[in-house]
Amino acid sequence: MLKTKEEVNAWLQAMKLDDYQINDDLTVDCEYDVNLRGEGLTELPVQFGSVGGVFVICDNQLTSLRGCPFRVEGSFDCHNNELTSLEGAPRYVGLNFTCTENKLPSLAHGPEEVFAAYDCRKNPLTTYTGFTTKVGSRFDCDPHMFSGRSMSGADLDCLRRLLIARDELAVARKAPVQKPKAQFQLSM
Repeated sequence: MLKTKEEVNAWLQAMKLDDYQINDDLTVDCEYDVNLRGEGLTELPVQFGSVGGVFVICDNQLTSLRGCPFRVEGSFDCHNNELTSLEGAPRYVGLNFTCTENKLPSLAHGPEEVFAAYDCRKNPLTTYTGFTTKVGSRFDCDPHMFSGRSMSGADLDCLRRLLIARDELAVARKAPVQKPKAQFQLSM
């Protein structure tokens, strides 16, 4: 992580970001979108706090989400990186959360709440244990994760919580409940 406001400001300017505030603790709050797509990043050298729009860090070589904002009002997209963990992911995402095409074995440490869709396809997921995210509308995953395999009790509990949380969020928003895209074939 960069150590001074001057270093943080220079990096943000080099990334062509606008409308940001560098706080005393060196976290960076952005009023609008942050687009760092395809910048060749292996790490984020600054700690983002909150982002008022979308936060896009896809198509890099990130191995960690360290430095990602705690709160994103729009969508969060970290697809096509080298991630093996969601540790450091935002706690709240106001629209969609996309972590496709990484090396994630699980969804542990993901956001607490995703207001719209959660897309985790094209990852070598082996378990849903540790998945605690409340998802507002849609959960997209690879169907092979469910078909023809026995799931642990912990995996089944995670999926039950996902479906219950989706229904609770829909009721809170007074929106119709959408069925998940993936077909769940659970065998015990």
